[in-house]
Amino acid sequence: FRKATIRLEEMRSDMINTQKSVIQLQGELLDIKTKELDSVQRTVKTAVENTVQAEIKSYSAAVSKHSHSSASTFTAENLKKVVQNVVAEEDRSRNVLIFGLKEEAGEKLGDKICDVF
Repeated sequence: FRKATIRLEEMRSDMINTQKSVIQLQGELLDIKTKELDSVQRTVKTAVENTVQAEIKSYSAAVSKHSHSSASTFTAENLKKVVQNVVAEEDRSRNVLIFGLKEEAGEKLGDKICDVF
């Protein structure tokens, strides 16, 4: 019985040491993963900053390149045409076509459409 108790204590001690080792390794792994994450975040931040700066420069160049010629052709009449086109396009987007619906004289179209839907 005494040997079993001693063996049980040895197993408990081994298990505690193994758990300590696992905890230590998990801490080291966490440190490594944190460093990797920091590195990825720095890389992404740098890439985004570089891309944004490049796009701002290219947009700025495009605007400055075309701003001189566009300013002379921009008139109130052109603006009026653009607004009319937008309004007409939006009005068409609200239209509904129903195929195969028979039309009758004197019908109430709104009621008939509501019945279909």
